[in-house]
Amino acid sequence: MEVFKAVTAEYTAPDLIAQRSKVSGDINALLSSAEQKQKVAIAEAEASAVRATADGEADAQLKLATAKADAIKVQAAALAAGSKP
Repeated sequence: MEVFKAVTAEYTAPDLIAQRSKVSGDINALLSSAEQKQKVAIAEAEASAVRATADGEADAQLKLATAKADAIKVQAAALAAGSKP
């Protein structure tokens, strides 16, 4: 409705009738432009969600690797302490 209102506001009543095909073309062009902007916004939101998921998974893997490394250090220290006379 907003696109229709915006386009028709640019014409006088007689021009709307006389230039019906031009008005129709203008409406279709503006709708296509709005649809393209909407598709871009959706794609950007989806990409952002994918990045956030990947960041979360990477952080979880880093924390797991750090915990494993710390466990190995504790085990190594325990073994070293146990082998001393």
